Amino acid sequence: MGLTILVGHSNMDLDCLGSLILARYIYPESIALRSGRLHPLAKNLFTLFKHHLNLAHPRDIKGLPVDELVVFDTRNPDLIKEYMPFLGSAPRITTVWDHHTTQSLEIPQAQLISKTIGANTSMVALEVQRLGHTPGPDEATIALAGIYADTGEFSHPSVTPEDFQAAAWLTQCGADIPLIHKLLVKLSETHQMDLFHQVLDRLERRSIQGHQVLSAYLELPGQMPGLAAVAEQVLAVEQADALVLVFWLRKPGAHLIIARGESRHIDLGRLLGHFGGGGHPQAASALVKYSQDIPVYRHLLSYLESHLDTALQAKDILRRIDYLTPDQTLLSASIALEDQNQSGAPVVTPQGDLLGILTLRDIQKARKQEQMHAPVSAYMTRKVVTTPGEATIREVEGLFYQHSIGHLPVLADSRVIGMVTRNDYLAFLRGEATPGRNTPAGRRR
Repeated sequence: MGLTILVGHSNMDLDCLGSLILARYIYPESIALRSGRLHPLAKNLFTLFKHHLNLAHPRDIKGLPVDELVVFDTRNPDLIKEYMPFLGSAPRITTVWDHHTTQSLEIPQAQLISKTIGANTSMVALEVQRLGHTPGPDEATIALAGIYADTGEFSHPSVTPEDFQAAAWLTQCGADIPLIHKLLVKLSETHQMDLFHQVLDRLERRSIQGHQVLSAYLELPGQMPGLAAVAEQVLAVEQADALVLVFWLRKPGAHLIIARGESRHIDLGRLLGHFGGGGHPQAASALVKYSQDIPVYRHLLSYLESHLDTALQAKDILRRIDYLTPDQTLLSASIALEDQNQSGAPVVTPQGDLLGILTLRDIQKARKQEQMHAPVSAYMTRKVVTTPGEATIREVEGLFYQHSIGHLPVLADSRVIGMVTRNDYLAFLRGEATPGRNTPAGRRR
């Protein structure tokens, strides 16, 4: 029997290292290899925990018989080709542990172990836990750092309950959370801070298919560590649906594209696949080699204009409800709202023109004054914040925050066509269907 070799993708990140450190509990007689390139955050961790990681250099296995190759955090053969010259013959078995479920498996004759989960380390950790093993505190710290990094400290839309389950178990194993936060400080180097301010100075903001997209183009003498961290910090400060940075690297004469996003409705990994890159829906990159005479930045913006899906609008998430009329009694309106499980509704004319809005707070006021038989027009709010149906969800969000309201009537040609509530917006943020969205509109009591 030959060796079992564990590898991750080139430019190893924390999630990749976390997967490898735990995988040896699943493959106890294996040898884990390090990439020739490490992500800056991973490099810091590697320096601190080099002894515990105990990753071999690929040349250490040259000439040794390899029976099984186990790949972590990628299913792209180009991202593991640095190891292939050191494998004497083709492994009898190739197994891939990868959580990038939207990407195709391109490694020939490989067996795939995959799960829809925020971090690859989480998937490996849950298997180690199932097998009954207990990693030491340092190993747990390395693994938990991988989960924190790949889930954006549990803020990415890809996070699942299983990520929290894996993190909780690693904490029980002694993971050092304060140390992890120190390791995850993004802009720890002077050149990163300088570049961060350069990007802010060159930043362009544009609306593409209703999405707020930030972009910038910079020239650098060559590849620099920590560019992804700079992109993440810019997006955290400026707030947009997506950020794309294009760096012209004079040496080696290539364009590096780094993209980060906050919208679950933009798949950056798919978009950058057109430029030979890939990654997650919210984090992707591409290296366009030999591109000195190619206007990559302009091509990228043009590609986004033609391939980004149109952003959802107010009319896409509105609920169609029964409207109230100004002359019906508050008692009748209260019953109508209760029947629809609504906390408020627009008050309209027979032609659908908006007159005001009535909420449960208005009804409670009338009830305290024993005026439930008064007309709706006597207690409705007449100054109503509205939105056109074509308003983007980001614009709807701004109206909720700016005016501190819970009900937003949606208009088309000055007529009410529905309403967006706080609950509808929250359902959208959670990726859920909007309650009441498909019920008939315009019926009046």
